[in-house]
Amino acid sequence: MTGQKAYYQMSGAGGCPRRVAARRAGYALKDQADFMSRAAREGVRHERYIAEDLETDYGYLVSNEVYCSPCQRSGTHIEMQFPALKLVGHYDRLATRNGQPRVAEFKAPGDKIAKALVASIQEGKFAEQFHEYAFQVSCYAHATRLPALYVVKNRNTGFMKIFEMEPPFSMDYIDKRLADIELHVRKGTLPACEFAAGSFERSVCRGGYLCAGLDSA
Repeated sequence: MTGQKAYYQMSGAGGCPRRVAARRAGYALKDQADFMSRAAREGVRHERYIAEDLETDYGYLVSNEVYCSPCQRSGTHIEMQFPALKLVGHYDRLATRNGQPRVAEFKAPGDKIAKALVASIQEGKFAEQFHEYAFQVSCYAHATRLPALYVVKNRNTGFMKIFEMEPPFSMDYIDKRLADIELHVRKGTLPACEFAAGSFERSVCRGGYLCAGLDSA
């Protein structure tokens, strides 16, 4: 790895450190469960509806959908550079109102997750209860040097909640967390799993087999 920085994706780098390190180290990861893939696909489809609603109902000017050809995925390409690694991501849109542009992140989960996600933000527990999501939008905000517009749409009910926020995590926190993970990778070890044995999170984790025999988070 001499002369070349380690590469991490903003959308997944805030997940369980054990899974993030495993992916970085080249461990084989299981295919995503079918129901998770379908849910993710439906969420992407709802992004266009969210953008339309932001403009027609809330007075935001929303940028057009962008496709990143080199990365072969939707979203505007951005990067963050740290001494030992770099982060690459793709934010959904820019949303501007009253002359203030914001980097916009859209989520359209089902009823249970949507309600939990909204409640976590309203109660000041977003970073604690949805660490991966909070980490992702923090990266987008720092990389663009813009505040964030976080939109949660309940795809079961159509209810939409909008949050204007500063990045939940600092640049120093992002750097330290990933530097710790990268240190494990270079040592040939894996960090501890954040989730307890038998938890839903571990059951659907693509690297869950690496935690077999672990008793707790």
